[in-house]
Amino acid sequence: LSSFLKQCPLCLTNIAPDLDGYSFEWCCMVKVCAGCQLDDFMARREATCAFCRARCPETDKERLALLQKRVDAKDADAIAVLGNKYFNGSLGLPQDYGRSFVLFQEAAALGSVNAQN
Repeated sequence: LSSFLKQCPLCLTNIAPDLDGYSFEWCCMVKVCAGCQLDDFMARREATCAFCRARCPETDKERLALLQKRVDAKDADAIAVLGNKYFNGSLGLPQDYGRSFVLFQEAAALGSVNAQN
């Protein structure tokens, strides 16, 4: 089980990949636990990434651009997220099961646990 858990990079709390209780950061594709995200927001009162301090994207177009940047860098989790967006037809992308399947395969081959379920 411990091999499937990720840790919050700020407080080192274990985060299961398929459960809620974390905040997904579009800018750096980092999962930060909900406690650290809330602490960061309360300290600075602005919507920025708790990990890298980048401004949080406000539109789907901005989110997609940040996601594509990580996909281009061969980030396995970002590729799995993009596959999920094609599967659901979100972020302004058309619903495309074939494209999502190819992306999930690529993400799994690169080591994404989320792409394997």
